[in-house]
Amino acid sequence: MLRWEISPFCCSSKAYSQVLAQNIRVFQRITKILDNLARGVDLDVEERLSAVDKKAQDIVQNLDRLTPQIDLLWQKLAKLDSILSGDVRASVEVRCSYRLVLFPYL
Repeated sequence: MLRWEISPFCCSSKAYSQVLAQNIRVFQRITKILDNLARGVDLDVEERLSAVDKKAQDIVQNLDRLTPQIDLLWQKLAKLDSILSGDVRASVEVRCSYRLVLFPYL
């Protein structure tokens, strides 16, 4: 081949090489951006998971502190229930005995 016949191939080859080099730089930038984005997302997720874990631990500690108080409240409510049911029963018995005394034929 003659030099003037090779020249178009060289020009197109040079242009192609420039396009490839440009594409490589673009892909390198994209890769760097995606790497930074992935690191940022990983850090954000890790921070959020740590915050959720801390809140869960706080909730468990609060529940541990509340459990004895809830048990005590439950015992007091049971005692109140037995007192009230006894008072109601006694009140009904007193009323029934008054009816028998006042109105024996009813």
